[in-house]
Amino acid sequence: MDISIITAQLVKEKVISHYPNSVKALNGGTASTIYLLDEQYVVKLNESDVIREEAYFLQFYKKDELFPKLLYKEPLNRYIVYSFLEGTTSCKLG
Repeated sequence: MDISIITAQLVKEKVISHYPNSVKALNGGTASTIYLLDEQYVVKLNESDVIREEAYFLQFYKKDELFPKLLYKEPLNRYIVYSFLEGTTSCKLG
């Protein structure tokens, strides 16, 4: 699914207030396609069963500050939108 179509839908659904000034593809995911909008919102695309489970997880832990806030789940479970948390996911063992 094209990110420009997604951003248009997010504006229409009032998930975001305007078309993003910057859209950056992020790497590091295993099978997901991930975009960062205006350094504030993450759009994550994947298979519908994966998106459904990730949305459930974020909704379940919505009060936990360690996880981003789920802002939107597309009705057909093609993508979710959540708040961007700055940082890395690397962990040094030792």
